Parts: sequence; C-alpha cells; structure tokens
Amino acid sequence: MGTMRPSIESPGFLMGTTRPSIESPGFFMGDTGLFALTNPLCLDAINNKNKERPMQAYFEYASKTSSLIFTFVLTYLFISVIFPYFAGDMASLDVRTGGYTHAEVMAAMQGYGDAGRLRYAWISPTLDTLFPLIYASFYVGILYRFAPMTRLQGLVYIPILGGVIDLAENAQIVAMLLQYPDISVAQVEWANQFTLTKFIFTRLSMLMAVIVLAFAALQAIHIRWQKRQS
Repeated sequence: MGTMRPSIESPGFLMGTTRPSIESPGFFMGDTGLFALTNPLCLDAINNKNKERPMQAYFEYASKTSSLIFTFVLTYLFISVIFPYFAGDMASLDVRTGGYTHAEVMAAMQGYGDAGRLRYAWISPTLDTLFPLIYASFYVGILYRFAPMTRLQGLVYIPILGGVIDLAENAQIVAMLLQYPDISVAQVEWANQFTLTKFIFTRLSMLMAVIVLAFAALQAIHIRWQKRQS
C-alpha cells in the first residue's frame, strides 16, 4: 500500500483529492509538494504558521523567570530613578491620567521653556520608547505564564496594544514639542485620546496581571495542601 502519487494527468491533481497537511513531512518536498506550492489555501496556512512563530517565541521568552525579573526591575528603575532623574520637576503630559486640553498644553509648553522642550523631545523618542517595550513585555510574560487556561493566553495582546498606543502618544507629544507654538486643537485632541487610551490599557493589563498571579498563588497553595493531606 504505497503512497499515492497524483499524476499531472489525473483530475484530482489540481482539484485537490489529496490535500496534504501543513504538518506532514512531505508538505514541501514530498509526494504532493507541487500541490502544496500551488494551492492558495496551503499557501495561506504556511504564511499564517510562519507569522505565529515570532510572536510565540516572544511570548515564551518574555515568560521566562529571568525575563520577568529583568523587565520588572527595569520597569521599577524607570519609574523611580531614570525618569525622575532626567525629567526633574518637569510635569510631563503623558502622566496626566485625566488628559489635557489645548490651553493646558500651551501653558505646559511655555512653562518648559526652550531647554525643557528640547529635553522632553529627547526623552520621549529614547527613554520613553524603551519604557513601553519593557513594561509591556513584563505584563505579556505574566499573562502568558500564569494564565489559568490556555485560551486566556490571548490576553497578552492587551498590554501589547497598550504599548503601541503609548508609542503613538509619544510621537504626538514630540510633534507638539517641536511645532510649538504652532499647535492645533485637533493635534492636542489626538494626543489626549492616545494618553487616555494608554492608561485604560495599562490599568487593565495591571489588573489582569494581579488576578492571574493571585489565581496562580491560590492554585499552588491548594496543590500543596492536597499533597499534605494525601
């Protein structure tokens, strides 16, 4: 009972009477390789599988114990040491949890002065670009590693989206810093919406991280208690 080799003359060669699995050893080089390389459905499966691999590798790397410790320590250092050192007493727009108006932005820009605006314009695309990558990776690692069910691991995309929004907010703020005093109301509103949305996602990420960690701790306690009883 050898493997069926579809002939180019056979009607099933192009119509797909033998559909190889993407996991099968002969998918690329085996008996039905030409079908796999010419069938749109198979090509989509290949592309989707290749797209998933980098993200999967990132999730697994971020969830390692060493990675969690590293991103946690860096997040703490950014909040308590790095930002206070470089920003000084400058009241940054991106920490205003309630948002800001055009008048408030113009007043803040004037208060920064030329040197302050230049310093802020340097901090946003450098330090404040690294920061979202770090804290988002920390939340991703927590959610991916401690999610009680595999299907809940999809929650990792919430901190990722929050980090992307944070980067977009930084771009808006840098643009306003460089364009001052020519800042439009619409531009401020865009930046304000990015700021408000960022805080929604970061708070949600923090809440989910606390919940999954608490659940994991309770589960560990329950398992240890069961072992003692047995």
